[in-house]
Amino acid sequence: MMLMIRKVSYLFAILAFVFASLTNGAATPPTAKELSKMRRQADSEFVSGKKNGPKNALKILNRIIKLEPDNHNNFYKRYRVHLRLKKNDQALSDLESAVKVKPSFTSGWSQHAKLLLKLGRCAEAESSLQNALKINPNHKATVALQPPVSKCAASLRQADHAERRGDWIQADTGLTAALDAANTSPSLLLRRAKVRLHL
Repeated sequence: MMLMIRKVSYLFAILAFVFASLTNGAATPPTAKELSKMRRQADSEFVSGKKNGPKNALKILNRIIKLEPDNHNNFYKRYRVHLRLKKNDQALSDLESAVKVKPSFTSGWSQHAKLLLKLGRCAEAESSLQNALKINPNHKATVALQPPVSKCAASLRQADHAERRGDWIQADTGLTAALDAANTSPSLLLRRAKVRLHL
């Protein structure tokens, strides 16, 4: 019986030690100064020119966003890193998070429109561009983006109507005009190739 009591006491002592270690070792949230230092470190890695610089920046920004998810600039910085790493879907998601956190973020809406244009999603780009212009109608980057986005969206609408009618020549013309504005869009290039199979 005495041996059993010693074993139970020993077990309780171990559990108490583990619990105390866990509660005393709990990390305290970083200060604003520490977060700022982490952001500078991510920026330095991003522009360092090192092969793994963007990947290192991404790791740091992932930590920052977990610690401070209500700062739109954190998502914007990570968007730039994802873009450099050619991860367009993740970059787009980060821009969406940035403007969700701060709906009045003109540059976020403008870059969202620019990336959607690059992906050939011109109607969505037009919508994001309008959001940016509502916030700041004189934002230079947004104003400069307006002609190609409008051209691409109008050309795609023309191509959509032509495809529904089976007018493959007009569909090809519309897609070619859209590609003049969004010339890096693989989805539009593929769509035009499919239209040209009908010609």
